[in-house]
Amino acid sequence: INGCCLSGILQIKRTGVSTAAITGAYTNAGLAIANANYAAFHANARMILSFMGGAALSGFINPRPIPNRITPRYGPTFLVGSALLILASVLATTQPDGRAFLYVAAMANGLQNAVSSAFTANLIRSSHMSGISSDI
Repeated sequence: INGCCLSGILQIKRTGVSTAAITGAYTNAGLAIANANYAAFHANARMILSFMGGAALSGFINPRPIPNRITPRYGPTFLVGSALLILASVLATTQPDGRAFLYVAAMANGLQNAVSSAFTANLIRSSHMSGISSDI
């Protein structure tokens, strides 16, 4: 749910990017390369890498998740996700014209997607069709 909420809020801010539906970032990165718009390519690539970084962080914290079973390792993972969302909020407030808050929010969404995917044995993806980004 927070992936949808974050993307909706960021669209209201007219950022033009989504931090949850990373599939759009892949498309936009490809279009940017085709149009020789390297600044847009780098922005989308950073968004993808941030999402993947959040998923990797989840894997480091909980390397052997057990499907359909809450283990003690989920707690720290959710705390890290919460800290990332707080950091994204602070960055959005203190640097509203910057893009750092977008990358931190994408990292939080990647972490969340990896947790929901691991817990449900890949039955649920919380962040749109971004499974390949979490799985890598």
